[in-house]
Amino acid sequence: MITISVPAAILVMEKVPVNLITPFAQAGPGGSGRSNRHVRTLDRVATVINGVTGANAVRPGRRGNQRAAAAVLGVMKRHCLRAPDLAAAAVLGLALALAAGCGGSPAVAGRASRPASASPSRSCGTAAAQGQASQRPVLTGVQFVSATTGWVVGSDRILHTADGGRHWDIQYQAATAAQLTAVDFTDASHGWVVGASAILVTTDGGAHWRPLAEPCQVIRAVHFVRPADGFAVAGGSLSELGAPSPGGILLRTTDGGQTWHAVTAPADVQTVCFSDLRRGWLGAGGSIYGTANGGRTWTLAVHGPGRPGGPAGSHAFAEVECAGPAAGWAELSGPGAALSHMPQIGYHTSGRTWQPIFAEQYTAGPSLRRQVRADSPGVYPGPFSAVSPDDAVFVGYCGPCSLPGTPQLQGTAPMDLAAHGGTMLLRRGLVARLAVASGAAFVTAEDGWVVGTQTSYPLTSGPGSAPKTVSRIMHTADGGRTWQVQYALGP
Repeated sequence: MITISVPAAILVMEKVPVNLITPFAQAGPGGSGRSNRHVRTLDRVATVINGVTGANAVRPGRRGNQRAAAAVLGVMKRHCLRAPDLAAAAVLGLALALAAGCGGSPAVAGRASRPASASPSRSCGTAAAQGQASQRPVLTGVQFVSATTGWVVGSDRILHTADGGRHWDIQYQAATAAQLTAVDFTDASHGWVVGASAILVTTDGGAHWRPLAEPCQVIRAVHFVRPADGFAVAGGSLSELGAPSPGGILLRTTDGGQTWHAVTAPADVQTVCFSDLRRGWLGAGGSIYGTANGGRTWTLAVHGPGRPGGPAGSHAFAEVECAGPAAGWAELSGPGAALSHMPQIGYHTSGRTWQPIFAEQYTAGPSLRRQVRADSPGVYPGPFSAVSPDDAVFVGYCGPCSLPGTPQLQGTAPMDLAAHGGTMLLRRGLVARLAVASGAAFVTAEDGWVVGTQTSYPLTSGPGSAPKTVSRIMHTADGGRTWQVQYALGP
């Protein structure tokens, strides 16, 4: 996927509204014969800009979405500083938004190990991954529906196992820029995978994957209650450092993701889960909310540490997972970080009130330390897996840590088991062969999988001394006491 990158500082200096440029800057590559409408729109923009600037700087008729956009952006950068040309900038921004609007060109071209899936036809243009796509594919999400059947997604692939991970098959493969990040299955047949530029769906356990059209706000994650009914978080994003940005909204579908409609919810939606069509939990603006009527109304359950609507450094993140008819687990993280520590608090509920079960002690204030004596698994938060109403597994991250005798392997992924509704926190040591965990799925407190990466940094400089990152699927059958590598991706 080709992304036009224009530094935000330049856009601001040139008085061009960034939000008008963003939709087109995120657009995917134009395809010959499929981007004619976009090119015609840009041709009209070219005529306007040439007339205002008095220059024939944009040549109409350029083939392809991105090349035409690049030409228009180039003219904007050369001319928009002059006051008379602000009108051209406004017209340009509007036209770019229209050109990237509904009916954009395909976003992901993928191939399956079985008949190839068609490229998705998006209803609202194509969105690129937040930030630069990784040069190497990495594994990012995992889900198991039983002790034998599960899926792992990576930036460029969907993996499947039917024997507890002893063998992993590639069900679907795409370009790395697809940035597949999350997977959700309601049973062994019906599942969805979310990426930066597409939602994929299967009704036969992954034997065939097909794309769904997305709404105009890019979907970041989905949670389905049953094959037809599900919820999604759209808009907003997470930066590379994990700091949340505002803007997330809640969507609902009643036809398996074919169409979506907005659901009234608190501002800055971040995560969502439902135990059934009525009862659910929502993470929004760093706080936790609950509903008992399918999301028609929401009640504040935990007031988080963030400041919704405040400056960037005041935002917190709330991740929720349902467990059973009414129970749930959550982790609130942020805002900010200090001396390689990020504030974080783990929570559990049996259905009514939420109780804190651990807190990052270095950043916790005196009152929080008196209330919660158990420390967090790591100095930074990581993924967690709600096993049942009684048990959950939390994986943390320690960036400056390393194992004895391995200074080239920076970072560890410590793991804790929260048992008996979080009243007991059991230290399980480190997830072997991983530094940064990106996903966890446990079917019991003993049997689970964690995916993530480990980077080996060179101790000396010279040819061939670049860092090497390997992405792995790790499995434990004894609650994290020992680990086995089931799949590795990288050099």
